[in-house]
Amino acid sequence: HDKRETIFSSAFFDEYSSETAELETRATLRPCNWFRSSARYILRDIDYMTRVQYQEWRESGVLGDTYVFDASVTPRNDLSLTGSFTRENLATKTPATADPTQTIPLPGFNSDVDTWLFSLDYAPKSNVSLISTVSYSRADNFNDFTNIGIPLGADYNRVGVTLGVKWKFRHDVSVEPIYEFYHYGPDERADGSGYTANVVGLEVSAPWG
Repeated sequence: HDKRETIFSSAFFDEYSSETAELETRATLRPCNWFRSSARYILRDIDYMTRVQYQEWRESGVLGDTYVFDASVTPRNDLSLTGSFTRENLATKTPATADPTQTIPLPGFNSDVDTWLFSLDYAPKSNVSLISTVSYSRADNFNDFTNIGIPLGADYNRVGVTLGVKWKFRHDVSVEPIYEFYHYGPDERADGSGYTANVVGLEVSAPWG
């Protein structure tokens, strides 16, 4: 509970609650030992109720459905490949969406995103494994509400790359150097927070004591 405010406004929530309903279903196909494919559908509905001092409860929420299709191939015991495609549809509703006092209607925020992912695991030796992952995401919703002058949809390209080697130096000691690359390229008409990042790390696992 905040201690400092005027009678006209408050910067803190006095009360908050949320409810989540989620449904997931999956179908899997495995015609042989070295190939597996699956499809998933996830439905998620989240409602938020908030209240600030001197005001009534306000409702907002997120409604999303996600489709995931993936396939795994294991042609050899030391080699595994996985590919997947994900379609994530998200839409928000806010108190401003239905506010009758707004001269310009404020739509909810859409973030419909397509993501492609590919990974490869290869173990040339019993104590050495190579790991690589590449992902690409694309959102193209900038013009969803252009007809009312407020383009609020997400619009960006996102890339992620991971390369790593895990070396089991002894049966209880392993060393894992890793390199990661990230790029976020938004539509400059709506978002100026683009970036490119390179990450180098080293993980050492060993018993303690």
